[in-house]
Amino acid sequence: MTSAQLAIWLELSRDSVHQLLLPLVRSGWVAAGRGRNGGYRPTPLAPTATTLSVVSLYSREGREPGPEQSTMPGAIERLDRELSETHRRYLSGITIAHLVAEVKAEREELTYSI
Repeated sequence: MTSAQLAIWLELSRDSVHQLLLPLVRSGWVAAGRGRNGGYRPTPLAPTATTLSVVSLYSREGREPGPEQSTMPGAIERLDRELSETHRRYLSGITIAHLVAEVKAEREELTYSI
């Protein structure tokens, strides 16, 4: 998906999309390309990432101070503050692939019921 497509879908500027995805690119879970076939794509590592590890990329605990820290989405900041240790253990056991499978199953169930 291109940054322009993501910007429209998320109702953000292209620069905001870049800043939002930068931690994921640095982690190796998202590949970023430029040019005609550019855009953002999940890498083979992405499905194995835990939900907690993704949230931690945006939390103050999981990052070194840097210029992108000020652009941390408010929802991620609130989620990080509110997570108890129990929730952290639970999220550390859920992979992105598991979440994707759950969303797909819910969509199929919804489609079937309609």
